[in-house]
Amino acid sequence: MNKLISTSLVLFSAHASAIPTQYSALVFDNFNSPHSASMGALAVGNHANFNGYSIMYDNVEFPSNSYSLIVGGDLSFKDGRIYQGSVAVKGDMSKVSDSIYLGLASGSNIENMANLPINFDKLQNSSLESSSKLSQLENIGTVSFQWGGLYLDGDCQSNVQVFNLDGYVLEKAHTLALNCVPEDATIVVNISGDKPNFKPLSNIGLADFTPHRQRTVFNLFEATSLSISGVALEGLILAPKADILAPSGSSNVGIIANSWSGSMYLGYQPFEGELPIDKTPEPIDAQLKWHWQGGEFMPDYNQVMGAPLVAQLNDDNKDGNIDSLDTADVIVVTFKGSQYTKPGVVRALSGVDGTELWDYKNGPVFSDPRFTPALADLDEDGIVEIVVSDKSIDEIRIVSHEGNIQKTLPKIDNKVGNISIADLDGDGVAEILAGTSVYNYSSGLLYTLDGWKPDYTVFDADGDGMQNFVANGSLYDAHGNILWSYQGHDMAWFSSVANFDQDEYPEIVVSIPGLFSTSHTIAMLEHDGSIKWEKRNIPNNGGGAQAIGEFLGPNKLGIAYAGYEKLVMLNPLGEQVWEVTVDDFGSGKIGVTAFDFNRNGRDEVIYQDHNEVAILDSLSGNVLFKTANSTGTLWEYPVVADLEGDNNAELIVVSNDYSSKWNTHKGVRVFGAGQNSQPWQGATRIWNQHSYHQTNIEQNGTLPKALKNSWELNNSYRNSTLK
Repeated sequence: MNKLISTSLVLFSAHASAIPTQYSALVFDNFNSPHSASMGALAVGNHANFNGYSIMYDNVEFPSNSYSLIVGGDLSFKDGRIYQGSVAVKGDMSKVSDSIYLGLASGSNIENMANLPINFDKLQNSSLESSSKLSQLENIGTVSFQWGGLYLDGDCQSNVQVFNLDGYVLEKAHTLALNCVPEDATIVVNISGDKPNFKPLSNIGLADFTPHRQRTVFNLFEATSLSISGVALEGLILAPKADILAPSGSSNVGIIANSWSGSMYLGYQPFEGELPIDKTPEPIDAQLKWHWQGGEFMPDYNQVMGAPLVAQLNDDNKDGNIDSLDTADVIVVTFKGSQYTKPGVVRALSGVDGTELWDYKNGPVFSDPRFTPALADLDEDGIVEIVVSDKSIDEIRIVSHEGNIQKTLPKIDNKVGNISIADLDGDGVAEILAGTSVYNYSSGLLYTLDGWKPDYTVFDADGDGMQNFVANGSLYDAHGNILWSYQGHDMAWFSSVANFDQDEYPEIVVSIPGLFSTSHTIAMLEHDGSIKWEKRNIPNNGGGAQAIGEFLGPNKLGIAYAGYEKLVMLNPLGEQVWEVTVDDFGSGKIGVTAFDFNRNGRDEVIYQDHNEVAILDSLSGNVLFKTANSTGTLWEYPVVADLEGDNNAELIVVSNDYSSKWNTHKGVRVFGAGQNSQPWQGATRIWNQHSYHQTNIEQNGTLPKALKNSWELNNSYRNSTLK
């Protein structure tokens, strides 16, 4: 087999790994361990047997609703404790002792589920493929055996250092020494050989690897049987074919193996290497489920150019309740011809087949077609209301799930923007942020701000329990006072929030659109308004609503944004990872959303421009799915949501054909996973506003009285992948 030439290595992408590295141990068959501990999460493809075992001790930051143990078969857990996180088990749980349940952290649980949150077959195939590709790399530097040790000398400069070792020789060595390797280099140690009770990593000194442990992978690509003991493993162990017996020692990064047995201590420090392998993702297969192109009521209003909303509006299963057992429905604002600046008709479409749910016996409900309404259960009756507004009447309208106006709030002016809903002061009554002002659901206008705001981003910036909001690049407190302002070349339209540096506070990403012939700005701000980084005078990219997700690998955030001619992926440092060409001549502000369609631990990028809707691989920008679509473009985006509640989500796309340039489609289309695709699992069932970020709304439409920090739970924005 030919080796890959070392001088032509191309990194997959900055800070990206094709190997699943978020576990202390990932095994595809059985896991047996008495009297030991794991500091990170465990994933077991088949049966797991623990006795006197602790998981996630002292990892207090691990969320209670995330899974610290995933078991694809039966779980036996006689003694020990799971300190943090929940447990997902596909098989029998009867041998889990009561003490394990009692030891769970608050909010954690042990769940029996038919559909696990990860796909072991896919992870196994990915690990095998990655191991094979790494094994083909050429040496960089030299390997020599002398004085009873193996000495690895790098070339002192390459960002990937590769060493190919004979495992049978390594078995005889007492030390694996390392020299002349750059501090930030990724180290790949390929170890050949296979025999029963193979011991290339037993009773050996690896101290030289300690400073590099989080960027080192030991790839035992041939081994099917390994015995590991008397060693501190200073790197990720990639042995996807191997059944490992490990009675003693410690692992400090992670283990990937076929099976595991033993009492080795499993620490966890995330792998941060940049591996020189390029796994081309499989295309995403999608098929059209329904297409709404107009209704009997006001049929000329069949154009859509605003982001769709999703929530349950009717009792599909006829059990007398509107709840999660019913199909989620789609809410859009439609306009006539090219009249998108005039009031449009709000429509509710059945998530089942796109039929209209409202009878309009009291006439139409109007809203501005350019801007996205918002929805939440405002009156605490268990069913959402929809908040709309337009410039023809100075009022906020509260619309019932049946399409009737049940309440109005007078506005101080006719300004309209994307609407956000939040309980800013935690008193149990919602505030509505729209246009120039903030309104209380019960009492009406609270205060007017310093000018028009196209969009609002609500979060607790300083941890005082009261909500703040960013609009036009300024941070306001719950009472409308400006706390700080970011000064750019113009008004900042859209923002998003996430934690990019793992301190206790979030960062804010803001974008300032520019004219086509000029430039735009994107910047990351600290929670106190100080500039973390800033990119000014960028030509022709635009400044649409950003999506934040694990685009660059598990727990590795990226920022996707688009407009005019480019869709761009940035890493947390603001460095460009890739860009692709788009066509958004109309606005330069198209939005981007995200979802992990193929459950590989990375979110895909979703966008629509004048001519198409597309799903992009987040590491490369390669197209995984696209289909023709037409829109004049404003700041709309596609939305992924699990409409039918079957853990197989749908992709919702809006369109219009009023322009002679872009006229292939109109209305609303819904796509589902195709026959050749795995289910699109793990998606939200609600999307309630343009500035959606999961923790701003409960799945049943309830508005949180105490908004949870999204950066501590899902750490994403405009992202459908539930965490």
